[in-house]
Amino acid sequence: MTTRTDIHCPSRIQPQDYEFVTVVDIRPDDDPIAAAMLQAEVRENFRRFLKATGATISNHEHGGTCHICGANAVYMVAWHHIPTNEVILVGYDCTEKMFDGYGKDFAEIDGQLVALRKSAARCRSNLAGKAKCQALLTDEGLTRAWDLSVAAAADPDVWQDSNLLRVDALRTICDIVRTIIRNGYLSDAQIGYLRKLITQHDNAAAVQAERDAVDAARADCPEGRIVITGKVLTLRGEVTAFGHVVKMLVEDESGFKVWGTVPSNIVDDLCDRSPAMMRMDLDFDGKVGFGGNNPRVQFTATITRSDKDTKFGFFKRPAKSTILD
Repeated sequence: MTTRTDIHCPSRIQPQDYEFVTVVDIRPDDDPIAAAMLQAEVRENFRRFLKATGATISNHEHGGTCHICGANAVYMVAWHHIPTNEVILVGYDCTEKMFDGYGKDFAEIDGQLVALRKSAARCRSNLAGKAKCQALLTDEGLTRAWDLSVAAAADPDVWQDSNLLRVDALRTICDIVRTIIRNGYLSDAQIGYLRKLITQHDNAAAVQAERDAVDAARADCPEGRIVITGKVLTLRGEVTAFGHVVKMLVEDESGFKVWGTVPSNIVDDLCDRSPAMMRMDLDFDGKVGFGGNNPRVQFTATITRSDKDTKFGFFKRPAKSTILD
């Protein structure tokens, strides 16, 4: 057996040169759905760490999976070697032995290890659920939903897609698939919704292009003292330095949008028109809509155009406010 001379060999380990990164499961990705459900966050955080630091995983050529003793293990503790910007993967026994002088309570490492083992156990228990889910989706002609979920679990970069319509649809598809796996049941509502989501995902580029065209046709937001006539899209309760206020997003008939405080003479009526408000006290905190029955308003206000979006602005000092319908 060749004698090790690399910087990470047991006789040369200097605990003070290493920093704990995370605990990872290094088994093959033969169950991507389970990984997405239970271990994706850990793996993604590790991937982001490597990308942010530029660190590389040390070459390991002396057998096994543990970079210290060469034993085979599944659950590994990742340590960042600061001088070489390398990461080594170390079994838990070697972690306790070699990093005893680390100077940090091992409670965090123990906690992550326990959580990872529990995740693996839940993965195994979900095997039957995944098989049933795949069968249910196949029976309804929804294998596309299963395939998208598997692909998303195997490739975290799909969440970096610039098309938010596609990302939102994919996220919801994965959520529904996980629910079916857990419950073992596919409802009629889920069937219909999955079909819509798959269409949204697969046609996201065309839909986004259409929306971009509509957006480009909207008028630029004017500036100065302007009469605004348009529909109220949403209301939002906010706590400010001047107390609690209700603000509104209004889309003018010419297409631009403005944001500002609801005039006091119409705030009660607007809040009463929102089903989500359920006639609650006006001291709500959050955003509500109108269930598609958006009221039209008209008011005069001073508009300042946004520095980031020429079709968006902020209004203040509203006057002559009225609800048209």
